[in-house]
Amino acid sequence: KRLKMVIPIAGAAVNAGATALGLSMGKTDLDLTRDLFKMQMQQAKRLWTAEWAEASVRHAESCMQATQQHVESQAMAMAAYYQAEKIAGQGIKLTRDQDSRSYEMAWRSEVRESLRDELTNQNNRFNIIMLCDTVCLGFAFSLVSDGSPPVETHTV
Repeated sequence: KRLKMVIPIAGAAVNAGATALGLSMGKTDLDLTRDLFKMQMQQAKRLWTAEWAEASVRHAESCMQATQQHVESQAMAMAAYYQAEKIAGQGIKLTRDQDSRSYEMAWRSEVRESLRDELTNQNNRFNIIMLCDTVCLGFAFSLVSDGSPPVETHTV
């Protein structure tokens, strides 16, 4: 903005100096007007060039900022992607571990139940054998003490 203020003031000073110089050299009003118009056009070209250069710089700065923001957002997106991928991998590993532990616990539960059933069956067999032994032992003692089998006994 300061540049824009300096250039018109300098241009006006140049114009005033050229007009004074032209009057002292004996130029006509038409020549002075044409010279003034040429100087104004040159000044307008310089101002347009300066404004164009300033706009180009601003445009380049905005392009650089947009590029930088794009790169930063892309980097953040890549970081989020890798983090999500890492978390997903951890989730899959955790699920596999939980599944294998669940399988192992179910297998152990089945083994314990199988052992309990087998122990129950052996206990029942033992009880049956004890009952038979008690009956046989009672019969043997009655034979020993009485000397003969009971009357209702079938002969073999």
